[in-house]
Amino acid sequence: MSIAAEPSPEPSYAEKLPKAIAGALCLDFVNTVTWRGDPARQAERLTSYGELVLWSRLLGTLNQKTADALLAAAKRAPKDAERVRQRALALRHEIEHLFGPNLAKPAKTPVLDTLTREMGRAGRWVPGKGWQPAAATPDLNLPLLPVAVSALALATAPQQLRARSCADPQCSWMFLDESKNQSRQWCSMEDCGNRAKARAHYARSRGKN
Repeated sequence: MSIAAEPSPEPSYAEKLPKAIAGALCLDFVNTVTWRGDPARQAERLTSYGELVLWSRLLGTLNQKTADALLAAAKRAPKDAERVRQRALALRHEIEHLFGPNLAKPAKTPVLDTLTREMGRAGRWVPGKGWQPAAATPDLNLPLLPVAVSALALATAPQQLRARSCADPQCSWMFLDESKNQSRQWCSMEDCGNRAKARAHYARSRGKN
């Protein structure tokens, strides 16, 4: 699968924490690119395998022990770790199209389909402990499994029809609209919503002058 050139990097998740505002892990994964709708401002957050593991740790899908084991395995096999990161970017691309504007059209998801077949071999969910490796040497693909599970669950649920993109076309972060009248417009009222209010206020003020 061909993937568009990566956007410029942003600070590490250790410095600028991820925002889990989407209502579904797979959509939060899509939001690991900032300013999705503006190529000039786009910034990549998954700049290394370590950032993928850190994102997973901060989102609660991996515990610290598993995260440390994955980072140690990645240090021993850096080329394999980079291949998994590229696979993560391909998975993100698939999820974008799976729940994007063309929702009514079936999307091809080769990475998601492959991960589905690999789940039992790579890891398992343990309540209270997160995703655990299925073997003594952890599979580097483990951080992708909970994202794949989330995507599969959403793809087979009525909530998939509530997948939205932020009304700010420069942002375009994705989320599930769980409002009663399905009127949510912004990924975050504190960020894009407030910016839109400020722009509208400025436009009204200009009109009065």
